[in-house]
Amino acid sequence: MAVDYDLRSAQKNAAPPKPKKKPPPASNKDGQNAALFHEHWWLKAASDGRYAEVEAREGEAVVGRLPYVVTSRYGFTQLTMPPFTHLLGPFVESGDGKHQTMLKTRVAIVKQLIGKLPKHDFFFQICDPSCDGGLALADGLAFQECGFDVKQQYTFHIDCRNSPDALLAGMNLKARQHIRMAEKVYKVVALDQAEPFVAFYLKCLEAKRLKPNIPLDRFAALYAECRARNCSQVFAAFDENGAALAMTFVVWDRRAMYYLLSVRAPDLPDRGSVNLLIWSVMQKAHDLGLRFDLDGVSTTGTAQFLSSFGGELRTRMIVTASGRLFASLQQAKSLLGLNTDNNFS
Repeated sequence: MAVDYDLRSAQKNAAPPKPKKKPPPASNKDGQNAALFHEHWWLKAASDGRYAEVEAREGEAVVGRLPYVVTSRYGFTQLTMPPFTHLLGPFVESGDGKHQTMLKTRVAIVKQLIGKLPKHDFFFQICDPSCDGGLALADGLAFQECGFDVKQQYTFHIDCRNSPDALLAGMNLKARQHIRMAEKVYKVVALDQAEPFVAFYLKCLEAKRLKPNIPLDRFAALYAECRARNCSQVFAAFDENGAALAMTFVVWDRRAMYYLLSVRAPDLPDRGSVNLLIWSVMQKAHDLGLRFDLDGVSTTGTAQFLSSFGGELRTRMIVTASGRLFASLQQAKSLLGLNTDNNFS
């Protein structure tokens, strides 16, 4: 599959070099500790305005929020995360005081949020337990006490505040070799437009005879909102003939850069284009003084590849709850070998 995309045209649309600077400050509306995925503008753009949230208040102050998207299929109501949103869960202002006091406060706020959720047959969210100085780990206790199931998901974090030399030294030898080889034959371009990424993504899926499992028709609006806030970038790798080999979409907030979407041409010769893109992203994260979250790891093969870049293994919390009938039908689908995704398709 040859995905035609002119490199010279891409370079015209490429982001110009910018001085190093820290990520933009949070809005007062969303709180100084809110992650990117909790920002109201992100939730609105990612869900096409169809998200809702419950709040916990102390007086007039909002001390907790739990956003979600409501979907209904075959009579089942499901509360999940918006598309493109890899982490969510409660956002809580734990207050000040001793660690034990803040933990107690956080658990109480999360339980209050859970109690305000609308009736549902299925609940699914992924939470980052490292948020709020690690206090978010207590969210799992609150969910468990309220009858939810809490499991682990794995990811890798790379502290890109370290020097580029130190980051390279921390990699597996083969990963460094692939990067060095790729640097000789490929060119990485930062794109400011969403359309080339969407077109490339769709053509790569078409070559594999697959259909997108994300609403790519919303990507342009989300990308525009992110670019307006200088918190995202598409990196594209091109070969010597100007053909696109791989593209990666990353977003970031005050703490981390997230490896959100990545796609590679399935039937073009490739000598490390994805390795080179990840290295380019790591350098961007270094410029911003951020850690790099390589996203959820679902297989040992993926873990082996991502671990070669020198990251540390971290955990996230997968929080779920299913009504009896919904759980029974999902189990039946699993036994029949049918699709058992979270939207009961």
